[in-house]
Amino acid sequence: MNKAILTYVDKNPSITTVFTDYFDTIAHRTVHPNNIIRLWAKFMIREMGLSLSIDELFLIRKEAKSFLAKKNNVDAHKIPYENHKYEVFKRIVNTNALLADQKESFFKYFELAEIRAEQSVQFLNKEMLKTLEAFKTKNIKICLVSDYYASTNVLVALLKYHKIDQLFDHIFASSSIKTSKQAGDIYPFLLKKLSLKPEEVLMVGDNKVSDYKNSTNQGLHAYLLPHDRYLKQNRLNNYGNDAKDYRAFIDFYLKQCQKKEAEPLSQYILIFYVFIERLYVKCKVDGVKNLFFLAREGQYLKKLFDYYQDYQILFEGDRIKTHYFRTSRQASFQISFKPIDEEDFSFLKKKFKGLSINYFLKGFNFSEAIVKDIKSSYPYDYDKVITSFFESEAYKGLAKNQTFRNYYEKNRVEQKVAFEKYIASYNVDFQSEGMNLVDIGWGGTMQESLYKYFNESLKVTGYYLGLKLIYDIKPNTKRYGLIYSVYPIKKYKDDILDVNAQIYEQLLSADHGSTLGYDANSETYTVEYHQPIEKALYEKHIAKLQDYMFIVFKKLLRDSENICYEDKIVDKNLVRLSLKIGLFQTNKELKFLNFLNKSLYNNIGEFKVGITYSAKDVGGLSSFIKKFVVNPEKTFRYFTKLNTMLYNKNRVLPKLFPMFLVYGYIRMNGYVKRKILKKRFYFKYASME
Repeated sequence: MNKAILTYVDKNPSITTVFTDYFDTIAHRTVHPNNIIRLWAKFMIREMGLSLSIDELFLIRKEAKSFLAKKNNVDAHKIPYENHKYEVFKRIVNTNALLADQKESFFKYFELAEIRAEQSVQFLNKEMLKTLEAFKTKNIKICLVSDYYASTNVLVALLKYHKIDQLFDHIFASSSIKTSKQAGDIYPFLLKKLSLKPEEVLMVGDNKVSDYKNSTNQGLHAYLLPHDRYLKQNRLNNYGNDAKDYRAFIDFYLKQCQKKEAEPLSQYILIFYVFIERLYVKCKVDGVKNLFFLAREGQYLKKLFDYYQDYQILFEGDRIKTHYFRTSRQASFQISFKPIDEEDFSFLKKKFKGLSINYFLKGFNFSEAIVKDIKSSYPYDYDKVITSFFESEAYKGLAKNQTFRNYYEKNRVEQKVAFEKYIASYNVDFQSEGMNLVDIGWGGTMQESLYKYFNESLKVTGYYLGLKLIYDIKPNTKRYGLIYSVYPIKKYKDDILDVNAQIYEQLLSADHGSTLGYDANSETYTVEYHQPIEKALYEKHIAKLQDYMFIVFKKLLRDSENICYEDKIVDKNLVRLSLKIGLFQTNKELKFLNFLNKSLYNNIGEFKVGITYSAKDVGGLSSFIKKFVVNPEKTFRYFTKLNTMLYNKNRVLPKLFPMFLVYGYIRMNGYVKRKILKKRFYFKYASME
């Protein structure tokens, strides 16, 4: 505690009340006061879905305050908080970033974002708190008196957050009482309001003019705390670079995730973290109320999203409700199938050049007995892989076979009935809200199937980590790739980020099997099968990896909160991060990647286990070199697989290959296209920044 202040009070027994400043007296900030407003802007943009940059909103607020002070010819600290909020609101409405009828919501979030911004950067002056506690034991009343642009309500919320509100008998903010310490008129106002004489009050603060000179001019006792140290620190805190801060943040966690004690490939949480954040912002913009995370990758993504909301949400009433939706391509096909004479099996046609009847029948939820019955009624070579399967005589004969037709139709109807019961269990008004899906991607097959199930009568929107393929997108089937996308155009960064899709799928594995179909009598409404290799992979490796990534995810939220970053900064770092993840792997990671490749199971079509890479995949060497020189981003996917191939031959080979040269050239090539050639030849590469 500050013994000098206590001694001063003891020597002046007339003092019955202490007025104390708040900022740099009771609480300090880790950032410059200007950055508080920028953090406020960041939170407002996130919660309100504003189409403004952080700096644009920051300047709007600063200009609004200056305008009101000049218009009313008063100290800026005296501007009522409500007037300030309304002036900012009017200016944003004029930019078309808000609608006039959003005033109530804007005002609510304005104050909540203010509180959150302050909470995230404040720490208490323990010495001063002990001093105030000593005053309380002497029955001296304590009043908080602050020149603060926000309201008394905000100060009260901050005191409660720090659990020190019980220390104060009264709390006054200049914006709420329209007087200020800086102008000096707050002191006679408070003396009159509290029925105090000047000699009965001690003002404690760190500002030589506002806290000391202006109070003593009114006859109050005053004690000046050292201010130079914090003033100097505030000046230093005003310097910085958002891009550098975010880059350092990403680099730190990339290194953390590649330490010996870290789980291999845990650095992918950095990409999942960006996806979850963008998903939240996009859903706030779109006014989403219910969000359906598609099995199986959605199980872990839902866990991340739920925690993100727990940590970031400002108003509990606006929480987006999340649901886990058990489905798969196989299951979604069955609920969308038309009668056999109308069904064209468009996905299977596009996906597979050749199919056998056996593989085709595996796509249905048929029992072994049913398959046996079909085979007995339609004798054919069921294992023969047929090119252009759906145009073949084999398929045409099967489609006309009455046994197959009966089972097909029975299964189709039963699946629709069971799925209808499953959908109803969520108790969501899909007709008014539509259905909003979350998945890693890559084209939106399940989204298309659900849209067909609903007879194309309601909106089915997809929010994906990435989009690789585009169907005939309609107004009611919009879809977004939040990390990368081929839609509306494929950009430079998308070629870099669109790699190793199977790794995303495996790292986001679930603790249950694939949905084969639907059963109205099942507890989960589904029929599921957990392929043994997938089950073993999850239980022995993925579960532990996901637990570790979740710990890192929590830290990412905490440490990124005070960095004011926007999409351009994030995109630039995502490209750099993806290059590093794909090109620079430890032996521990290569060993795990090799294991993942051998464990990959394709649960539709050919139902294969494992994936292998060969030098033949890149085509001719001369054409590959030419492509690498001109468009190295389009060859990046091959380099990400090279280390695994070299590792399988000899563990030393990955260390000998000069991957740093590949990294450097891709980066340099992107810089040249972005900064030098974009105006004439590569204008679209500007989007990489």
